[in-house]
Amino acid sequence: MPSGNGAVSCHVERILQWVLRHNLHCHYIFANTDDCEERPETRRNANQSLGRPVVWDVALITLHHRMLAIRSSFFTTADVPDCNVNMHLALALDQDHAPRRALFTDNPPLSIINVIMQPMRRYHTVDRRHHRQSIRDEAGLVAIVNSPGRLKRPRVEENKRILGFQAGDTNAPGLQPEWSRTTLRWNVLGDCVDVRAMAHILNVLPWSPEAMVERGRD
Repeated sequence: MPSGNGAVSCHVERILQWVLRHNLHCHYIFANTDDCEERPETRRNANQSLGRPVVWDVALITLHHRMLAIRSSFFTTADVPDCNVNMHLALALDQDHAPRRALFTDNPPLSIINVIMQPMRRYHTVDRRHHRQSIRDEAGLVAIVNSPGRLKRPRVEENKRILGFQAGDTNAPGLQPEWSRTTLRWNVLGDCVDVRAMAHILNVLPWSPEAMVERGRD
């Protein structure tokens, strides 16, 4: 995803155009957090090179809020999913933790799912750029079950489950000290796209002509 300056965007566009000249059936996708307010020039350059993105809140089908901008050859606004009302943040937390009561009701462009003073149904964010702020203002904390009124940051394993990863998916090399492994995992998770969101996007990916032929033989 172009993310530094106009030159980066132009390089990506040239590579993409070269690939498309040699493979007319090639599909492409660039996914990034929506950063139009923080870096408007980067957003403008990306739009010129790759087209305007489909921007949606992954909380529709995941356990956390995060605005995702998708530039692709196949994903459209019609492919944005409906909200899964059966998903609850509590499902990803350890038994000694529970969702805290929301400090505020969600505001657009976020999907309106959390309601002030009600247990949070979606985590505030796992985006590394915004997570520290959500910890500081306590929106990103969880409640301790047996200690009424006490709050704490979710464990790295809980953040992993919030993002849809399975046991062992983010294990760092065992030779590193535990604190180093944990820090590495926090950093990686803060830059990840949710597993469920990415699976939904890729499920829209059209089949190649060769794959369609193979499917017809089955």
